[in-house]
Amino acid sequence: MRLDIICKHEFPDGFDIDIDLSCEIQAMALFGPSGSGKTTILSTIAGIFTPNIARVAIDKQTITDTEKNIWTPIEQRSIGVTPQHSLLFEHKTVRENLEFGMPKHRKWKKTSSIVCQKKIDFDDAVEVLDLKRLLHRYPNNLSGGEQRRVAIGRAILSQPRLLILDEPLSALDHILQNRIMLYLKNIIDIWRIPTIIITHNTKVVHKLADSVVVIDRGRIISIGSPLSVLPVTNRSQISMAV
Repeated sequence: MRLDIICKHEFPDGFDIDIDLSCEIQAMALFGPSGSGKTTILSTIAGIFTPNIARVAIDKQTITDTEKNIWTPIEQRSIGVTPQHSLLFEHKTVRENLEFGMPKHRKWKKTSSIVCQKKIDFDDAVEVLDLKRLLHRYPNNLSGGEQRRVAIGRAILSQPRLLILDEPLSALDHILQNRIMLYLKNIIDIWRIPTIIITHNTKVVHKLADSVVVIDRGRIISIGSPLSVLPVTNRSQISMAV
């Protein structure tokens, strides 16, 4: 999948972002410290936020262009987003949370002109994410790792053309981080959904991404393969810096 994005914005506190990126995506990490502009880029792609100047195109189809007054509604972008905090519906079971994003359960949702490469079946998603025993439980009875898996399942069952994972390992201990990374690796390998991973964790970059864009202070400072941009020998140093 090809992504083209221009994002220019100045915030009231003086921070400004100036991004111009064109790239092919399979599993791309957007890497940088907190406050570097990662969330602004995510929000611009998903349609949650409109910068002063913006253009977003997926496979050459423009979904945002401030100069031409183009803005495709969020629900028509076919972009699945898993936020840092899972944001599950507390009054719905795991099954109901998973089903919420499925097209057949959202008849009000207009059909998107951007389609997923491969249809993702409910039972397949449940199996890959190991959710079968959780289907009748409620979010407040789930661990942090279980909630994260449900949120990922809900996102992929929306049949996204693009999947965005926002800090997928945040607030998880090392054991749960390793488990979640295995689930995410399966999703990327099995369904081949083009995926953007927002992270400041170098382990996530090296385990899941085939390319990485490094940003700092609202600017792109490096693009390339994980090993060329974030050498393993410098991993601990980089982790401390962010």
